[in-house]
Amino acid sequence: MNGFELYKQTREQGYEIPFIFLTAYSSKLGKEYSGQIDYLILHKPYKAEHLLKVANAACQMSESIHQLEAKTIKFCQQGNPSVKDLMKFKQKHRALIYLKKERLLSCSND
Repeated sequence: MNGFELYKQTREQGYEIPFIFLTAYSSKLGKEYSGQIDYLILHKPYKAEHLLKVANAACQMSESIHQLEAKTIKFCQQGNPSVKDLMKFKQKHRALIYLKKERLLSCSND
């Protein structure tokens, strides 16, 4: 099993842990999983400082994902939202996390 297969399998099983892909071949991953919030790509070759920055970004992303799950539970407890309302709620918050991810990555390229 390669890293891409492991990523897919963990998502299918409902786990949302951040992945850091270390790769020289990122174009396939970038196209197939564009818009995802739960992975980061580190291009080879890389410096140790860059690895630390990306690892820090992954930790921050993990925290954001967990906060989203807590917000989702609270949202559901406040009433009985329709599936459509729940999906809109999660989509809005996932978009905010995606923007945060992009900001973290732009900062980590310095």
